[in-house]
Amino acid sequence: MASSCIDVHRRWPFIGVVLAGALIGVRTAAAQEDRSVISAPPPIDGTPSALCSCDPQWTIQIEPTLWWTSPSGKLKLPASGAVAGDSVRVERLNLDSPQFSPAGAATIRAGDFRFMFSGAAYSRDVDTVADSSFTLGDVAVAPGDNLVNSFDFSTFQLDVGYRILSIDYKARSSAPTECADIVLRLFAVAGLRLTEVEFGIHRLPSPGGGGGAAEQTQQLFVEPLIGVRAELDFFRDFSVDVQLSGGGLPFPEHSAYSFEIIHGVTWRPTPSVGIQLGWRQVLYSLADGKDAGEFMYGGAMAGAFVELVIRF
Repeated sequence: MASSCIDVHRRWPFIGVVLAGALIGVRTAAAQEDRSVISAPPPIDGTPSALCSCDPQWTIQIEPTLWWTSPSGKLKLPASGAVAGDSVRVERLNLDSPQFSPAGAATIRAGDFRFMFSGAAYSRDVDTVADSSFTLGDVAVAPGDNLVNSFDFSTFQLDVGYRILSIDYKARSSAPTECADIVLRLFAVAGLRLTEVEFGIHRLPSPGGGGGAAEQTQQLFVEPLIGVRAELDFFRDFSVDVQLSGGGLPFPEHSAYSFEIIHGVTWRPTPSVGIQLGWRQVLYSLADGKDAGEFMYGGAMAGAFVELVIRF
């Protein structure tokens, strides 16, 4: 059995914090919205109060999320001997079924700066029957063997964005009463991404007397990242955002490369609460060790997501 790096305990505490913050945010946002309505100044000389820009300068946003995702790619486990095992597709291990997985983000925007902490997790345990022969680590599998496989993937990200472009079309218009609320923002992004992968395979004893075998490994990777984010708000009720980011850690015996794209469309029935639908895809190539003792995993986590957006 091979094991590597620090045990980052289950992702559920993070999800719990996000959901608890979401509940607090709903109450706070509702209260602030009520106060803003009461304290809003009356129109002057018939000028509509909607002349104000829809581009707030200070916001706190919480986004509890459900991500419909599944893994893909190839996996190689470290072997204790001199002979390396095979690279096996996760589909052959029956680990590629999509399911709703917890995710979330918390964002603070202050002027031109944007600070975000986000995370997501996928976990699957499955019983399956091998359809062909292969070797993962020290576990040799023959067709018809009964297997118990487990796969846990989590990613956490902390990034800072700086606004490099902002266009408020209503504020720039010479006739603001005839211009819709449209704001375009572009951010340069930099930060850190943490990726944890844990995989286990257990070959059960066969009725004919064949013994069982098990292999498990846990890997942790931290990499710097850079990226870009674009946000478009329009008509106060809708917004579209796209974020692209990539990272790398090119050490000879411990390397990680990743690329992520997140795209979402948000509808806000109130200024403080909205629903976002979107797509998230993370591509990665992870490696640790060398020769027969090397761990490698290259693939993707991809799928649609739905989230509650709470802003105050």
